[in-house]
Amino acid sequence: MGGTTWLEGYKITGPNGNCIFLPAAGGCFGEKNSHKGSVGLYWSASLCDYNTSASSLRFYNGYQQSESVQRNIGLSVRPVTK
Repeated sequence: MGGTTWLEGYKITGPNGNCIFLPAAGGCFGEKNSHKGSVGLYWSASLCDYNTSASSLRFYNGYQQSESVQRNIGLSVRPVTK
C-alpha cells in the first residue's frame, strides 16, 4: 500500500488504485480529544496477543507507523467495504 501525506490527513492508495482519505482526527484520552488536526490515530481490525491491545495506525508530518495500543483509548475507525 502506498500513501501520500496531506495537510490534516493521509491518503492511502491500495494495489487496485482505489484510495481513501483519513483525516487527522486525533484521539480521545479520557474526555479530551488531543492532537485533532495534526495527528491521525486509527484502529485496525487486528487484536494483539494480549487481548487488551490492538494494532493501530498513527501518522503526522509525513511519518506513519503501525503500533500496538491499549483498547481503552478512543481512536478513529474508517470502515471500508468491497
